[in-house]
Amino acid sequence: MAGRGGLRSTSWKKGQSGNPGGRPKIGVSVTKLVAEALEHKITARGIDGKEKKAKVVEFLAEIIVARALKGDIPMIKAIWDRIDGLPVQKIGFNGTEGEITVKYKAVPSLGDKEDDK
Repeated sequence: MAGRGGLRSTSWKKGQSGNPGGRPKIGVSVTKLVAEALEHKITARGIDGKEKKAKVVEFLAEIIVARALKGDIPMIKAIWDRIDGLPVQKIGFNGTEGEITVKYKAVPSLGDKEDDK
């Protein structure tokens, strides 16, 4: 092995990739799986007690509306948030008018040490 800064026997040779397989593929998206499951048609009893065939999302919508009609506040809030959108949140500023500068500290990567910066 050579000294500091020199090539070592474990160094990559010129033109050789350190990651020949490339970046790993992203795993399964839970959001995508849930969205697909909501589109499946199933046979079940609706809130009226009658058996019918419909998409899972349609049964869930019936349940949410039925619970909201019974006074379930979280279900009422869920309906309003989805139909009207979440309310806009105002940000207070007690300074003078003008430009606002935002400073942030970069998050070190796993290989970085805080002392090295």
